[in-house]
Amino acid sequence: ARGRFLAFLDADDLVPPSAYRHMVKSLQSSGSDFSVGSVARLKNGRLARTAWTEPVHRRDQIGITIDDFPTALLDVIACNRMFRREFWIDKVGGFPEGMVYEDHVPMVKAYLRAQSFDLLAKTTYHWRVREDLSSTGQQKHVLANLSDRVIVKAEALELVRREASAQVFSAWVGRVLDT
Repeated sequence: ARGRFLAFLDADDLVPPSAYRHMVKSLQSSGSDFSVGSVARLKNGRLARTAWTEPVHRRDQIGITIDDFPTALLDVIACNRMFRREFWIDKVGGFPEGMVYEDHVPMVKAYLRAQSFDLLAKTTYHWRVREDLSSTGQQKHVLANLSDRVIVKAEALELVRREASAQVFSAWVGRVLDT
């Protein structure tokens, strides 16, 4: 990527019109390292909010840190975000290969290492629920899926233990235990 901003998208999901424009404008205005929009699940042509979008994306919070709002850790998917490319390369680095839930640890890194980020109330991602039940999140009954979830959570826990404040560490542990 060579542009100033970077976003990710799963091939079967959708980005609402003007979502990227909204996130870029937020970053241009705030100077933050990344922005995170709200998410809607798309099932059978209908949109519904996820349980964690309400506490995280209730209202715009511009130029905040993870210490200001540890609840942001409820939202660790990659595709509802816009990053400054330089921040991504310097502070986050990429995704691990060969496992599911590969976005969790890099998103936690982003929260922990950002000088500031923007949480947006606007929905910037339509996350498809596959009718054939074949998506990663619908495979929680498969042992390999569970194994990857445990590995990812353990890696994120070590990262949070090393780099986060006590308040953020407690929020992360509460999130994982609730999961």
